[in-house]
Parts: sequence; C-alpha cells; structure tokens
Amino acid sequence: MTSPASGARHLTAIIARSHGSRWPDADENDALRIDHVLLDEQAGVVAMLTFESVGRERQACELALIAAAREAAGPDAQEDLRYLQSVAAATGVHFARPGAAPAAALHRRRFAMPDRVLLSSVPGAAGAGAFAMLVLPGGPLESAAALAGVALMRPRPRVCGVHLVGALPFGAGAAEMLEATARALDHETRGAVLECHGVGVAQVPMAVRIAYSALAPLRLGALAVVWPSDEVTRDHLRVCGRESDWRRLEGDGQRFERAVTLALDRLSMAEHAGVTRVRIGALAEDDDLRALAAALAGRRVAPGVTLEVIAGGRAAREAAPEAFAALEAAGAQVRDPAEAEALQPLEDGALACGEESGVAEGRTRIAGPWGCAVAACGQAQGDAAPGAMPAARPGSGALGAGEVLEPAAAGAASAIEHGAAHRPPRVPEAFAGPLLGTVVLAAGDDASAARLVPWGPRAQAVRGDALALAQLAFRDLDEKATARALAAGGGFVVAGAHFGGGPHAEAAARVLAALGVRVVLASTYDDGQERLLALHGVLPLRWQRPEDTAALAAGDILEIAGLPEALAPERRLAIRDLTHGRTFQVSHALAPHLLDAVREGGLLGLVARAQAPAGGSAT
Repeated sequence: MTSPASGARHLTAIIARSHGSRWPDADENDALRIDHVLLDEQAGVVAMLTFESVGRERQACELALIAAAREAAGPDAQEDLRYLQSVAAATGVHFARPGAAPAAALHRRRFAMPDRVLLSSVPGAAGAGAFAMLVLPGGPLESAAALAGVALMRPRPRVCGVHLVGALPFGAGAAEMLEATARALDHETRGAVLECHGVGVAQVPMAVRIAYSALAPLRLGALAVVWPSDEVTRDHLRVCGRESDWRRLEGDGQRFERAVTLALDRLSMAEHAGVTRVRIGALAEDDDLRALAAALAGRRVAPGVTLEVIAGGRAAREAAPEAFAALEAAGAQVRDPAEAEALQPLEDGALACGEESGVAEGRTRIAGPWGCAVAACGQAQGDAAPGAMPAARPGSGALGAGEVLEPAAAGAASAIEHGAAHRPPRVPEAFAGPLLGTVVLAAGDDASAARLVPWGPRAQAVRGDALALAQLAFRDLDEKATARALAAGGGFVVAGAHFGGGPHAEAAARVLAALGVRVVLASTYDDGQERLLALHGVLPLRWQRPEDTAALAAGDILEIAGLPEALAPERRLAIRDLTHGRTFQVSHALAPHLLDAVREGGLLGLVARAQAPAGGSAT
C-alpha cells in the first residue's frame, strides 16, 4: 500500500497532493497540475487556436494528444485535419491518424498510467480512472491553459468510498454496479469522485472498471471514478505492451465524506425483455468484443432484433479480428464509425455497451457483453446458458506503427496550416475603470446555449472562428443582436431565469466574449454557466429582484462604477440605467480565482499576460 502524504488517506487525495493540492487543508477551491490533455477533432480546433493566442511555442504538459475519430468528409473537415496535424507537430502535441480509434480508447491503449491527472471532454475519457488516474472534465479554453502549464483551480470535490466485497456473478458488470451504487448512495453521487477500494476490487476485470468509470459521470452525475492500480492493472498494461508504465498505487480507504459497501456477489444481471435494438459502441473494449463473440457462439441474432457493432477504428479491428468475424457470422451488423447509421442516436429503450448516446437522459439502457448477447438473441437471462469468457490475448490493444505521430522537435516543424475558419482569438483586455455599455440583447427566460448559438453543420464548420460563429447566434432571440454588439463594441446581455447551459455551452460563452460582451445579468444560470462565462471574461451577475429583468430593453445604456476594485467576493454591485435614470442592485457568486480571471478579461487574458511556464501559477 502506498504511504500517503500527511493528511491524505484515500487514493484521490494522494493523487491530488502529488499534483499540487493542499488536500485536506485546501479551501473550497484547489489547484491541480495537469499531466495529460486529450482532445478530439471537435474540441481540438478551438483548444489549439486558443493555445496559439497564449503565445507559447511548445506545450508544457507531460503528454498531449489529439485524436481525430474519423476520416475527413468535406473541405471544412479536411482543413481541420491539416490544421490539427500541423499545429500538433509544431507545438509538441502527439497526433493520431484519423480512424485509428476513438480518442479515449486510443489514450487508454497507449498512454494511460497510474498517478496522473487527465483533462478532457472527449466521450469516454473518464474511463481512464480505471488506471488510477484522476480525470477532470475540461473544455477547449481550460485545455489551452493546461497546455501552457497552468495549474487549474477546481472546487474540491466530495469523495465517496465504494467498498467492494465478493466477486461479480457471471454476466454482471458495470451496469449492475452502477445501479447498485445509485441505490447505495441515494443520489449523493452528483459532482463527487467515486473511489473503489476493498478486497473485491481484485475480482473486477479491467473492462468492467473502464466501463464503470466511463459511464458514472453520465449515469450518476459523478465527477470521476478512481480505481487503485493493482495486479489487474499491471496485467492489462502488460497485454498492451506497457508494463513499464505500471506502479502500485492504493489508498487506505479512509476519510471519505461518504462510504458504502457493494457486495458484488449479490448483484444480479438485469433482464432486458422486449429489446429490438442492441448497439456495441466504438468505446467498447477489445475484451468486451471477445466476450460478446463468445456469448454468441452457436447462436444467432433473433428475427426483429438489430445488433450493431461499431468498430472502434483500425486499432480495434487489428486487436480482435476473430471477434469481428464471429459477430458477423452470428448476424451482427458491423459498422464503421463514420457510417450514417452509426452516428444516429439510439431510440428510447435501446440497449448499449460502450456507447454514451442517451445514457445521461436515461433513454438508453446499458448492459455488459453477456446482457447484450442475451437480448440480441431474444432470450431471457435465465434461459441462456453461459459461454466461456475469453482471456485477454497477448498484444491486445497494440497500435500499428505510425498510427500516433510524435511531435516534431522544437524548431523543426513546418508552418501551421490555418484554414479559412481558423482564427486564433484575440487576447481580451483587462477590466479598467467604470464599465459603460449598451444592452445588446434582452434574452428573456430559458436562453439556453442552443438558443444563444443554434448548432448545426454551419456552426460546426466555423467553430474555430468565434466571430464567424457569432453571425449565426441569437436568431431565435433577436436577429439584430450580433450587429448591435459589433456596432457598439460589446456591452451587456440581460436575461431572466435559466441562462445558458446545455450542449455547446462553452461555444455560447466564446461568442459573447468575441463580441465584447462584458456582463450578463440574469435571474438564474444553468449549472456551470457562471463559471464558463467568468473563464471567458464575461461577468455573470444576478438580479436581486428577478422582476427587474423586464425593466431593460435592447439599446438601453448601463454603467457599473468602481471596476475592477468593486469585484470582490460576496460584494453587491449597483448598475445605473442611464437611459431611464434608475439603479439596480445585483450580486455575483464567483470564487476569488474566477474574479481574478474576470478582471484580466478571462482565463486567456490571464494566462497570456502571465506567460506562465510549466508548473506556473494556478487559475
């Protein structure tokens, strides 16, 4: 057992303290140094353009990886890939050839290792918690800051200990463990780190650990899952040809904010009657595919049932060719990740393994390989005789030569290839003096991110240029708002309840910042939106009286005096309505480090002006 530092007992604290945390002596917010940054083609374009604006020539993390999930389709996507490959080579970032594997799976195969902190927003990234890694969600802006070597400030999470005893019954796996965890913790999992420990850990296969870790944020709202690094981890890394990356890392199972025990041998596999569509997603492990093939041996997919297997790129096909052949022989439809059918969300009631579609909303049921096989054959779980589970094959998870490109040496890379929609953002100005501006948008209630920046193919194509993206914004709210903001050089946005939030929330914050909006006034914000706005240099304020939002309209002139000195924790501000001669009282709920970011015009402004070296200041 690893000897923890003073005050640290559980594994999460041990990892945090080794990365700059003062746990458990930290205040509510704590700084963590980031080791690995993982990006796909979606977040990678915005993150790397932002990193260019920081002003550093080379990234400062232990490892940064960009992995495009699929081959380029269309000129915009081709420009994105050329940009990503060239900027990766120039800045010291590894680049995976398109179609090698989903970004999260590729990182686990090649780079995941104990006692590291990973920052990523790609699907399935949380699965790296199975390797004794602490995985934090983070969008393009924070990814760029981490690449610059800046330790990131995060609220110190609750850590819930999940003590495992016994061994999993045949066929039971991550889905059953997640349901049992939800019942045991009674909805206390949201925003928490779940740490698995105890004698039962050794009985949980690596594929189940990965699935449990990857799905817990979606199914339970957990921040992350952390498993110890033990002999199971060592065997998995050995199979991947990376035993040298292993080290034993365990906590002592104490000082959790909440602790529960799961008796694995009491779990029973859920019945999935009436399922007509089963999908094995691209995030499934090689061992999941082999187990599914073994479970289907001698069986056929039932009439009226569709079994889709989304091949997780060339790496998965090369690691388990016999499994894919057996699955096709059983009647499964093996699809490439780029096929239109593979990109379609699953309908309500579908059953999935290695798939995130619909899990967060509860529309998709999740199961392990055995449960998926039983449902695909139209059988009840009790009627299906178990087949032999295959052992991991030596060499499983290896990547072909040249799939991951090493970055060029400093000074040796060719020029970065920018496309038409690749514009590094400008470094925002810091707050200075009184803020005087125009209301450029009166958004009303329920101004979600989807209403602020409607997303579709056009938005996707120009996501690397925030000003071009702004031309598509606000059309459902006020089609003149973008022109008004550009003419005024920025200003204020006023709104009612439930501002922001939802998919592409960070894109909405980027657009507001690019237009020069410095303040949003709203009654309430959706989860996380105030933090996103502050990181982009937009001050999120709350009305003291919700009815005041109806008193302002687009074109009104507002002033906030005393800035930036008035930006202090828990301090109210006064906003003067110069158009009508009124004053409104407002407040904010920002932590000190977010106020620091706002004063500097956002995280980009703070990092760019500090020119932070590796291991530099935290924000």
